Amino acid sequence: YIDFGNAYINEAGFQHFGLVMSIKNGKPFVIPMTSNPATYSQAYDRRYNPYGKKHLMRIGLVPGLNRGSVLFLNDAKFINSARIIDRKGYILPDSNLFLNIKTRLLSYLFFEGE
Repeated sequence: YIDFGNAYINEAGFQHFGLVMSIKNGKPFVIPMTSNPATYSQAYDRRYNPYGKKHLMRIGLVPGLNRGSVLFLNDAKFINSARIIDRKGYILPDSNLFLNIKTRLLSYLFFEGE
């Protein structure tokens, strides 16, 4: 659970869940997430929603959380570790899900046009 601070136009802000992808020089690199059903339905999924929004990635139900979640790949960023409020769930870094997230994030940031 992370305090992303004030939100500006089309930006994740305030208190949301987020996924910590790595920590470099003491700063976590995080991807904001939501469990909003409308956002979940809009997310790209190769099999179930091939025309969905590619900046949204469905990750389903994460252990420790109550609903299926979606990552905002376009809002990934480094933050100060003091913004992290609490840890509610966990995805093993060597799991297929984590590796898929990493692949999608890199693909979205550096190879996909939008």
